[in-house]
Amino acid sequence: MIYVQVHIKCTPAGGVVLQQEIAEYNRLMARDGGKPVANFTVRIGAGTGDQIHLFAYDDMADYAAAMDKMANDNDWAAFLQRVGSVSSSVDLSILRPLPESGLQ
Repeated sequence: MIYVQVHIKCTPAGGVVLQQEIAEYNRLMARDGGKPVANFTVRIGAGTGDQIHLFAYDDMADYAAAMDKMANDNDWAAFLQRVGSVSSSVDLSILRPLPESGLQ
């Protein structure tokens, strides 16, 4: 199992707009192959107001297949058009749990 962390750096009012879109974001990600694990808002510290989302994939091939589906998904393109202006950047990280982690 691998995890993808999506860190969305929000514009000043963007966090509120994105919070209203979390259900749709998770639905689209799940439809294209990601398994929603968690959605967070940074409350204190660096990036306060940003959002961090965690999605699970079986392996890198599963992740690549999901990205291919998303690239050709008109609903995903419409979603990005709708919320794109409320984020200043998006950073992705591929995470692999340590053997002792509860997430396997």
